[in-house]
Amino acid sequence: SEGEQSGPAEDIEKLVNTYVDAFIHKNYSKIDEITEVPFVFVNNDETLSYSTKESLIERYKIIRESLDDSDYSHSEVTSIDISQINGSIAKAKVAYARKNKSGDVFHNGEGVYLFRKKEDQWFLAGRIESSKNEPLE
Repeated sequence: SEGEQSGPAEDIEKLVNTYVDAFIHKNYSKIDEITEVPFVFVNNDETLSYSTKESLIERYKIIRESLDDSDYSHSEVTSIDISQINGSIAKAKVAYARKNKSGDVFHNGEGVYLFRKKEDQWFLAGRIESSKNEPLE
């Protein structure tokens, strides 16, 4: 309600928006700040685990830099559904659209983002990605 401090869902939504903005602008130092390791990426083809921030940021650079060849402009979150699992673990089902410089959507994606709270702050700890445009149930 109004006047109260933001709750976990609001904090996580802000974190998702910070993450998307950092991804768009190649702000890898911000991605470093809001993630924790070990970090896990799970998609249809493989599961990847990163035990250092350096290796995680290298992965993000590969993903993000490759989008420049696609005339990438930005990503937009099209839906978000946040569920707190307990006081220190939460997940968010996030759908997004990647747009080119003409404003056309060239990729729709959906994933479950995993969050962990430590020292009173939420961090992104992993992503489960539907990488072949298959919706998650």
